[in-house]
Amino acid sequence: MAKSKRLFIGLELTQMHKENLAEMDKRLRMFLKEGTIVSKDDFHLTLKFLGDTKVDRIPVIEEAMKRVSEKVHLFLTEISGLGEFDQGDKKMIWVGIKHPEKVAELFDLLEEELKALFFEESEFPFVPHVTLAKDSKFIDSIESIDDLKAKLKFGKLPLLITKIVLFENVRQDEYEKFHVLYEAPLMYNKEQIENATRQEA
Repeated sequence: MAKSKRLFIGLELTQMHKENLAEMDKRLRMFLKEGTIVSKDDFHLTLKFLGDTKVDRIPVIEEAMKRVSEKVHLFLTEISGLGEFDQGDKKMIWVGIKHPEKVAELFDLLEEELKALFFEESEFPFVPHVTLAKDSKFIDSIESIDDLKAKLKFGKLPLLITKIVLFENVRQDEYEKFHVLYEAPLMYNKEQIENATRQEA
């Protein structure tokens, strides 16, 4: 049995969201001369990367997630807007969250709880996103992310956040796979569920 696991806490996407993002990736390919496209089954939104973590620490992480989930009600947001991070002379291409405040609140609460458990604080400012492609280079006619945005339109994609999830990152050959280890449901009431479901439809 492994003594440690490579972990992160994030938000899981539905099959519908993954299919929409996979279609986005198909169009994105036309504007890249190189890069690694994220597999449909691996789309997710990372809240907190934990890295290699001893297995015996997983229960206290789950308790921290439960405490956070009990402070936040489920909410509706929207996947929208392309962005990029530099990876040396290459780019990571991602799609963001239109109204990131509630997602950022989850991140801040997790940071506070995990800092008390002696996990390191995140090195970079939190930017909620779903990665579409890694180690990418644009074709010559695309000089910037703004050029890509002009060519690659992304419609409204509502996203209902109902839980935070502990994932294990497992390498299989050259690929990464993400296994769900634990889920902490957010607070809710019947009226919220009905309203959010109507808005998401």
